[in-house]
Amino acid sequence: MAAIEINLLPQEAKVNLHYLKLSQAWRRRLVILLLAFSINAGLLLAGQWWLNNKIARLRQKQKRVYSQMARFSPHFQQQLIARQNIRNAAEILKKRRLFSHYLQILQAFLGQGTVLNNIHFRGNSLTAQGFWPKITDFGSFENKAVKFRHWLPAAEFPAVDLQRVTLKPEGAYFTLVLRTR
Repeated sequence: MAAIEINLLPQEAKVNLHYLKLSQAWRRRLVILLLAFSINAGLLLAGQWWLNNKIARLRQKQKRVYSQMARFSPHFQQQLIARQNIRNAAEILKKRRLFSHYLQILQAFLGQGTVLNNIHFRGNSLTAQGFWPKITDFGSFENKAVKFRHWLPAAEFPAVDLQRVTLKPEGAYFTLVLRTR
């Protein structure tokens, strides 16, 4: 049997009942939306409060660090100066050992009687000016210079420049530049 629907309400009331159900659904949605908005607003306010506190703590920490840096700055500057002085001293000692090593090489090759008037050691070059006795012609000087070039270790001295030679009856005056590694 088919169900019979009996409506005792007038037709206008039936339309109002539909609007009532619709308004209740919208009211529920509005309450849920308002509740969600309130929760989000509360979370945003709590987050902002937490971030402001975090920023304030970080600024205090930054001020403490700056004050510590200001206290230690003179000591730090002294340390930097001391380190630089130590580096400079080590470099001077290294060059001093190199210089004496190069002088021994020159002395061993040039032999007795050779006079070195002027020696400069700058960067990667050693310049020696002097007098080589008993060398009276260019051929004998050239032979000595070629022997000197082959006698020098090429790993230590990649280039040897003979800048000036003056031959006199008593010997040869010369300027020799040794490039070092």
